[in-house]
Amino acid sequence: AERYGRVQILRWTLALIAVMAIACALSWDYQSLVWFRSIQGLALGAEFPLAQAYISELSKASNRGRCSLTLNAIFGLGITFTSLASIWLIPRFGWQSMFILGAAPALLALGLRRLLPESPRWLAGKGRIDEADRLLTAIESEIERSSRRPVPPVAATAPTVVQAPTAFRELFQGI
Repeated sequence: AERYGRVQILRWTLALIAVMAIACALSWDYQSLVWFRSIQGLALGAEFPLAQAYISELSKASNRGRCSLTLNAIFGLGITFTSLASIWLIPRFGWQSMFILGAAPALLALGLRRLLPESPRWLAGKGRIDEADRLLTAIESEIERSSRRPVPPVAATAPTVVQAPTAFRELFQGI
């Protein structure tokens, strides 16, 4: 996500979640199910922290905690809903129905992800200052239009621009 962008990787993980849910429903034996579900689990494991980072970068400081808590609550509600749905679905339609149910919203959300802008903080960190500025200007215009109040000016600080590409091994090195 640091290299390719928050929204781009969120799209890929969501697509992988949906495709692997369908693959799980079509799995031909236990071993294939385990492999498909493991790949889906990796995508799910990437989706949640990426969504947290994205929300943190786009939220106003005074609402950041509330937005983060809402994401966590939605995740918990999803687990509860899935458990309750399985009580009704599995006896009637089989275990595959749960994977089909899981793929449907992911496929719908995949189209909606096209509406999400990239993180202005990520754009600025990659040296794409003009793009970040245009995006922030659009966000501020929308806020002013919906609240009918001008957005108060904030003291600007220069973003840190990452000049060199990062390597995977940097995850395991010190600061």
